[in-house]
Amino acid sequence: GLSELRARRDELSGRIRAEEAERGRLQARMAALARRLADTSESLAGLRAARAQIDRTIAETEAACGQVRAGSGGRAETPLQGNILLRRGHRSPATPGHRGI
Repeated sequence: GLSELRARRDELSGRIRAEEAERGRLQARMAALARRLADTSESLAGLRAARAQIDRTIAETEAACGQVRAGSGGRAETPLQGNILLRRGHRSPATPGHRGI
């Protein structure tokens, strides 16, 4: 009868308190994760901006090198190529008296 209903009510009250506590813990975790997500998003934006700046610098440098090569008749050499030519006894293509390879 009545005592069984009261026992059932007490059992449900205990389960409700436990679920409310779990809900509170989950809400706190969600708030912490939301802060971490915002921080990570901000960090990613900065990293992507830095990478984009480097990409622009690379593109500008490559374009400038292409203009230098085009202005030299396509004979521009890298420092490594120049060192190899000198070791082989060849003069730089820009040097008068160049023998070619």
